[in-house]
Amino acid sequence: FGRSDWQYCVNTFCYGYHTGYRFYRSADVEGKLPGGKTNGNFVGIGADKVVYGIDVEDSFSIGVSVTNGEFAPFGAGDSRGIYMRKGNTGNFTLVNCNFWAVASAVAEVQDGSLNMSACNIQEWALLEKENPCFIVGNGRLNVNSCTFNKGGYLALLEGDNTKAVFGGNTSPEPLRITNKINNRLMVWTNNPSIETD
Repeated sequence: FGRSDWQYCVNTFCYGYHTGYRFYRSADVEGKLPGGKTNGNFVGIGADKVVYGIDVEDSFSIGVSVTNGEFAPFGAGDSRGIYMRKGNTGNFTLVNCNFWAVASAVAEVQDGSLNMSACNIQEWALLEKENPCFIVGNGRLNVNSCTFNKGGYLALLEGDNTKAVFGGNTSPEPLRITNKINNRLMVWTNNPSIETD
């Protein structure tokens, strides 16, 4: 998805591809249309056995909304459910999405903003055992009211511009964050409490 103004995408599924859904800045069509990025509404989408479920090279700051998505990124050892690359200027919001069979991280945010709410996260780091669920090197991450079906290494947070919030999440065992962003991390009312180091 390149330039598309308020794209609607409903009930689509892909299996066995390198990338499920790719977002990028498209070039101008000379004399006809300007290039650009996508914003829009993606409902009931799914990506199974992929390296990247959603690969965001760039997206519109107005935002992309994903609802009722299902992602099983086990196409390679370094697979990601969501990969927001350096240079991305947009915002992604995922609501009521499910993640399972995650080979490495559920999400990596290197630029832009990722918001996740009421998502179900079954597992992560199935192949890359030491990886956290979330890797943030820059940008913003908000994870609220999500259900984690295991405990363990939740997030690695670093980068001069990174901000992160984890609030109202639940898990059967404690979750742990490596915090290299100091007071730019907010953690509140999780059950059990999230540990930071």
